[in-house]
Amino acid sequence: MLYSFVFFLMIRRPPRSTQSRSSAASDVYKRQILNEINQIIFSKRVNKITVAFFDDGVDEGSVQTIKKMGKPYIPKNVRGGGGTSFQKALDWVHDKLKDRVSLCVFFTDGGAPNPKKPPYAHKFIWMVYDNPQWQQPFGKQINIS
Repeated sequence: MLYSFVFFLMIRRPPRSTQSRSSAASDVYKRQILNEINQIIFSKRVNKITVAFFDDGVDEGSVQTIKKMGKPYIPKNVRGGGGTSFQKALDWVHDKLKDRVSLCVFFTDGGAPNPKKPPYAHKFIWMVYDNPQWQQPFGKQINIS
């Protein structure tokens, strides 16, 4: 079976552990996340993955569609405007992908209002960094540091 995965990376702020360091540390953090995505890709027979950065909506310039064994990258000019909205990212999945996903993963600190439960909520993973007290509104949660 082939899978179609969607990954959303929040661009609101880097984890606290990198804030006191240079922006290079933040880039290292982003590369680590993309390496984690690569591990998932290589462990499954993936038909297609979509990687996108978001805050108050999806940064359309950051959207990457990677087929088979491709590799995601950090876009040069990812723009964040603050006011993170999980709902706008889920609306993007509905509008652009018609809610057809095998897995949806949010990399986030949880610093946003909870979204409405999507039809694929049972295929949802929240990768939460730097906020072990936050609880996901649906799906599964993995705390990372």
